[in-house]
Amino acid sequence: MVIGMGQVKGQYTKIRAAYIGPPPANTGGTNGAAGTAGTLGAAGNPGFYSILNPAYLNDTDYTNSASVKATSGTSGSGVLGGAGQPSTAYLILNFSGTITPKTGNQIFLKINASNSAAILGTDAKTQVTVQGFNGGIAAGAASALSTLATTDGYFIFPVTNDFTSIKILVTTEATGLLSGNPATAQADVFDVYMFDPTCGAPTYTTTAVTGISLGGDVITPNAAIDGDLDTKSTLSVGLLGVLSVIKQTVYFSKVSNPGDAATITFSVPKAPLLDLGLFNGITLQAYNGAATVGAPMQVSSLLSLGLLGLLGDNTRYTASYIPSTTVGFDRLELSTGAVAQLLQNFYLHEVQQTPAKPTFNTIALQNPTICSGSPITLTPVAPASGNELRWYSSLTATSALTTANTYTPSPNLTATTTYYVATAKTGCSAESERVPVIVTVNTITPGTIATNQTICHGDTPAAFSASVGVGAGTISYQWQKSTDNITFNNITNATIATYAETTALNQTTYYRRIDTSTLNTLACSANTNVLTITINPKPPSPHIVIITNSQY
Repeated sequence: MVIGMGQVKGQYTKIRAAYIGPPPANTGGTNGAAGTAGTLGAAGNPGFYSILNPAYLNDTDYTNSASVKATSGTSGSGVLGGAGQPSTAYLILNFSGTITPKTGNQIFLKINASNSAAILGTDAKTQVTVQGFNGGIAAGAASALSTLATTDGYFIFPVTNDFTSIKILVTTEATGLLSGNPATAQADVFDVYMFDPTCGAPTYTTTAVTGISLGGDVITPNAAIDGDLDTKSTLSVGLLGVLSVIKQTVYFSKVSNPGDAATITFSVPKAPLLDLGLFNGITLQAYNGAATVGAPMQVSSLLSLGLLGLLGDNTRYTASYIPSTTVGFDRLELSTGAVAQLLQNFYLHEVQQTPAKPTFNTIALQNPTICSGSPITLTPVAPASGNELRWYSSLTATSALTTANTYTPSPNLTATTTYYVATAKTGCSAESERVPVIVTVNTITPGTIATNQTICHGDTPAAFSASVGVGAGTISYQWQKSTDNITFNNITNATIATYAETTALNQTTYYRRIDTSTLNTLACSANTNVLTITINPKPPSPHIVIITNSQY
């Protein structure tokens, strides 16, 4: 597993249900019958309903509310007068955009329920139900508010069938025989929305502490899903009993694609001693509904010994794993046990559903070696359709260099450089952990040879003085010579830093050395300067004249 300080971010677009009116469109109800007259009495009054200010649900002031109220019929008077019958009232809100609720999504409803009950102690939340519809056809069962989970004052309605509208229905009780007053039920609706499921954003979180725990708790849990890496949920371990567990579960707006990653950004407090074993007490488990997805994953298995020197200084780290390649997940549970007590606190900055991190077909493609100044194109495995690669200059960079499937550094590199690449769903800000891509540059510099010489015809030059080449790898040498300073040929067995010519020279000759640096099997070469040996011409032979006497 690769881990780093990737700056994952959340995508929290809300899609709100709107009221389409004016009344009576998408509003209505039933008037409960009046109670029948008893002996020497009179019939009661029929019930009624009202829907007030439904258009408030279309503004951006979520302190305003639409009121859905029903009042039952009143009981008849006299001996054995009949009970007044229940009334109902409803309001239908529509998701009319291109994105509508699908199975696995959640609808968030801010509703205050109240009543004046005929039966003392009746919970008003049992008298308000929500249900999905497509036109006039119900999509799944109705759920009472009293059965729904809550978060930050919102009820959470799980979508079990695709739908385009949601019905909020209130139903009164029947008026009791011993009371002439009508029963009422009312729902004040402030806000109804779903998170845009496109990006699989985290939508809400729950916490739990089981067993014996002194000081164990989860502090500011919503900070783990707020899209802000500077905030954090704190799992405060305290003194846990052997079987005690602290849990935080994050729920996402949709079921992920099979093979998607569960990605967390976390940190731990400063500590003088850290051991991978401490992280064995911190476990990740993905779920699809109530069913587990994949095996539990120890956070320690996402780390390496090399990171322990960096951990413990409150630095954020991002790590991810793939729970399953065949089943998606819609929630992630993080739990800590007693073994993690020495950490004291575990800080959870963000939890995300993301595509799997980038991969390369070979290590050589992920961490290539090039000669200084040579071009290189970095090429991971292409992401799945709908995803993109994001290239960064550092772990903490906030702006991508490019979102192309490949990256070509410009200008060409002359020093070893590390880039980082992450995978993200196109159009979504949440991204996988950033994978380092190290481009190792094999450098080699022009060693030099000196100095030019002038010698007589048929002499040999003095040994050449030379500086050694400097490179990133293992350096080797090859001396060459030329008679035209254009075509150079290798000198046999001249493979050390210095060279002394043993052959007498009859014409001007040029010498140079090729310095080669070999790193990761890649050989990169550079030529030294050219050394010129100038040959003075051979002086002419003396001209001898022989004069002889002759007889006349």
